[in-house]
Amino acid sequence: MAGPSVSWCSRLAGDRSGFAFKDGDRLLDDGRELFEVVDEGHEVGKDLGVGGEVEAFGGDGALGGGDQALDVGDHGGKAGDEGLLQRLLGFQDGLNAESEADCEAEKPYWLDTQKRWKCRKCRKQFSVKVGSIFEDSPIALQKWLPALWLLVNCKNGISSYEIARDLGVTQKTAWFMLQRLRLVLRGKSAAVKIGGSGPKEIDETFIGGNLRFMHKDKKARYQKHGGSHGKVAVMGILDRDSRQVRARVIPNVKRETLQTEILNEIEHGSTIYTDGSQGYDGLTNYVHKTVDHIQEYVRGEVHTQGIENFWSLLKRGLKGTYVAVEPFHLDRYVGEQIFRYNNRATKDNPLNDSDRFTLALSQVAGKRLTYAEVTGKAN
Repeated sequence: MAGPSVSWCSRLAGDRSGFAFKDGDRLLDDGRELFEVVDEGHEVGKDLGVGGEVEAFGGDGALGGGDQALDVGDHGGKAGDEGLLQRLLGFQDGLNAESEADCEAEKPYWLDTQKRWKCRKCRKQFSVKVGSIFEDSPIALQKWLPALWLLVNCKNGISSYEIARDLGVTQKTAWFMLQRLRLVLRGKSAAVKIGGSGPKEIDETFIGGNLRFMHKDKKARYQKHGGSHGKVAVMGILDRDSRQVRARVIPNVKRETLQTEILNEIEHGSTIYTDGSQGYDGLTNYVHKTVDHIQEYVRGEVHTQGIENFWSLLKRGLKGTYVAVEPFHLDRYVGEQIFRYNNRATKDNPLNDSDRFTLALSQVAGKRLTYAEVTGKAN
């Protein structure tokens, strides 16, 4: 019986050079076929899944549509999640196990009645979900993976109500699943500053209710304090060379806050374009050019239209799909949109739905979000 490795997501969380994942090709790991992308067959591999059909995605165990889909069929007798992750993540014989006690004992053994692994040293039982965003979840991977596929490939996001209908779970469960998956998409904070010779567009936006739809009493209170009262500020940076965006929720739009973010994210000497906000005045370490939106929006190459496009996509999902998002959760929704934007299909980087799903799956290790944390009830 093949056992989990020391870090069972190491191939996906670290070096992915062993993978080949293109239309018409087979996904390989150390020479072993895991699954195949078939253009006309509407499926990705016949031996990834773990039994049953997913009728909401076309029946016959197929997930997705168009040119790619993920088959969740039978998996060689291995129990549910264990069999799926063992094949997907490429477990091997003779390697150490990482149990909940992190004792690194060799060769854990499989409990067929419990459908779990057991450590030979500490005697604790564990599953392959340990150490991932799926840890301690009673939801099977037959439902987790379709939810992840939909989240990364629906341009405007997908609501918890639709996930609940498609997967046969409650809306509350679907909402919690999506919050955990958004944490996966957020990835790790970039330790490398944005550099290069290309200009960087910088802008901030406010997320919150629209005065037009407020009760007149509430509208009067908001107007008294100013247009941004009661809204959450989000700051974003677009690198024109790489077409990659970084964005995060910030506490305010004061000069100290904005310039601290710029100093932390962009190398000195870079060219930056901003609007005429006074918060950007005094950036002496950069080649700083501004465009005053009272007079103009574009002056040659000086504009912030690129990052404004990202704000448009973000707000379209928030207003059209999610409708109302609490400030406490907003940063995860921003991270979700960043993932889709930075991994969109371009001429230089022709990604497809399967590529985005594989990339997102590579980020599930080492992350955890409990229901107490997501509801603000954690100690």
